[in-house]
Amino acid sequence: MGMLEDLTQMGADVESAVKRIRGDAELYQELVIDSIEYIKEYEVLSFLDNGDIEQACSNAHALKGVMGNLGITPLFKLYSDINMLLKADKVDEARERMSEAEHIQEEFIKCIEKYM
Repeated sequence: MGMLEDLTQMGADVESAVKRIRGDAELYQELVIDSIEYIKEYEVLSFLDNGDIEQACSNAHALKGVMGNLGITPLFKLYSDINMLLKADKVDEARERMSEAEHIQEEFIKCIEKYM
């Protein structure tokens, strides 16, 4: 089984994401691999821990966009929720969702790293 099949089994909408880039599955895989750097660069939890809610919200929004474009639906939904909760000043609820996101994120990263 390859990366695309593994991601699909994890709940990603690979088919739609690949269609958005004109069916270029190789490019899609490169973009998915690059997403690991976005996850690191735009992390959210440390900003929540430091009380920088504005930056945490901005990073959650950025990750929501990346995950949505890549069809990584589970993380797209979680970052959408986190972004919405932070905008509503529901920091504790956002932190709980972030805990869930980190777990799922790690699973996706492990999957992707198998193919690097």
